Amino acid sequence: ARAAAAGPGKKEKLAPCRKLTEDELQQDHYEVLQLTGLEFAATEEQIKSAYKRLVVETHPDKTGGGDDQRFKAVQKAYEILSDPQLRSAYDSSLPFDDSIPSDRTYNAEEFFTVFGPVFACNARFSAVPTVPPLGDDSTPYAEVERFYEFWERFKSWRDFSFADQHNVEEADCREERRWMEKHNEKERTKLRRAETARVASLVERAYRNDPRVLRRKEEERMKKEKEAEERRRRERQRELEIQRQQEREAEEKLRQEEEQKAQEKKRRDELKKCRDFIRKALQPYIFDTRDEELRSDKTTKLNMEYYMGKSTPEALYSLKTEIENISADAHCSPPPLCEKCAQAILTVIHNAITAAETAAGVDRFGRYLKQYEPQSKAKKEQTAGLQPRDVWTEQELADLTKATVKYPGGSANRWASIATYVGTKSPEQVLRKLKELTSQLNDATPPSKPREIRQGDTKVKKADPEAGASASTATSSGDASSGATAAVEELWALHQQRQLEEALRQLKDYKEKDKWDKVAAMVEGKTRKQVIERYKYLAEMFKKK
Repeated sequence: ARAAAAGPGKKEKLAPCRKLTEDELQQDHYEVLQLTGLEFAATEEQIKSAYKRLVVETHPDKTGGGDDQRFKAVQKAYEILSDPQLRSAYDSSLPFDDSIPSDRTYNAEEFFTVFGPVFACNARFSAVPTVPPLGDDSTPYAEVERFYEFWERFKSWRDFSFADQHNVEEADCREERRWMEKHNEKERTKLRRAETARVASLVERAYRNDPRVLRRKEEERMKKEKEAEERRRRERQRELEIQRQQEREAEEKLRQEEEQKAQEKKRRDELKKCRDFIRKALQPYIFDTRDEELRSDKTTKLNMEYYMGKSTPEALYSLKTEIENISADAHCSPPPLCEKCAQAILTVIHNAITAAETAAGVDRFGRYLKQYEPQSKAKKEQTAGLQPRDVWTEQELADLTKATVKYPGGSANRWASIATYVGTKSPEQVLRKLKELTSQLNDATPPSKPREIRQGDTKVKKADPEAGASASTATSSGDASSGATAAVEELWALHQQRQLEEALRQLKDYKEKDKWDKVAAMVEGKTRKQVIERYKYLAEMFKKK
């Protein structure tokens, strides 16, 4: 009734009340109201009905003015049992067996006999009115799971105020009352935790020994083992299939290799027969001499071996076919050929030898052919992968200078764009000329270390742009020296780039207007404008990265 009043699954929140005395705890109030047997299960209506009946029966006026102790006991019993918190405290103090079954193996019948009464006894303290039963061995497993889920989240209304060590009604002041309440609540919390641990231990022990749970676990274990065995069987079958596939592939590969070997052997045999046929057809006209002249009426073994080694199988088969055709036209049945047919075949062989010697540049004796003339210097440069020196006019060098500025490094199709701008040179010639100018600049005498400029200096020695121009002019050829100098000035050598980086590093905190004049003074051969353009170009390249 109390759990129902509090609502399903909710713990009662009652205001504090007085502490029951020892006499009130020792008295059996259910017996006084003649509710023995109901006790915990007695509802509020049953308590009220019993009280109304007994208060009339035990009233002193009804008993002839006799002893009123029984009437007072009825009054006291109703006072306690009608108050939800006092009744909870009183019911919690009644004798209760807190023991739980031992942790051992139980058979099916023994388990329900031992654990069933224990769960039923503890169910009296449930804050939820409907408590699922333990059931029996035939209970569906879904209900078994609900049973254990309920007890794992079990909420008890059991009140441990009967164990309070201090009676707050005896406090002399507010501070003492608070101190008593604090210590009483501390003791109650300890008892509630012990009660929660006891119930959890009971549930855990029952779950571990429940035959239905054990049977379900065994079924799941058998199912997992069966699934594992099925997986192993499929894995073995898959491995066996892979092994069979590998064996089939190995057999197929071996068969193909044997076929290739057989075909290669057949090809070699046919080629050998072809060579033997040619030798036998020309046998009377082959002599074992060193005749350097290629004649039409005879040949040598050296010539035949040279021809056989230089000719492809297709050429040999073609020669064999030609021998057969010539002999057929002349009504000659080789081997050997008649002299007239042999001359035609020897001509074909000697022409092939001459072509092979010409292609190789040496004759069959390993000597260079005399008809090869010495190559010209330009031809040798082309053969060696070099190009003859280009001639650039002053206007072309001026256009090259402007194009290198218009299309800086990193531009798409830079060399093709520069060559289009110049108009008379290919991209390869443009690239080769710029490399030549850069090499000339790098081969110049390395500059001295630039003077370190500190912030506050007012006198700055300007770099003489004519000096850098003169160094490059000296390396230019013909009347295009001034244009080459302009092109070189637009290029940055490695030491100039390092000088620029060092100058920017030294003057990074310099804020005066003449900053770029100082930077230009620290870079050899570069003006203020060139330094600024180089800085903007490097900054743009850095942003693109």
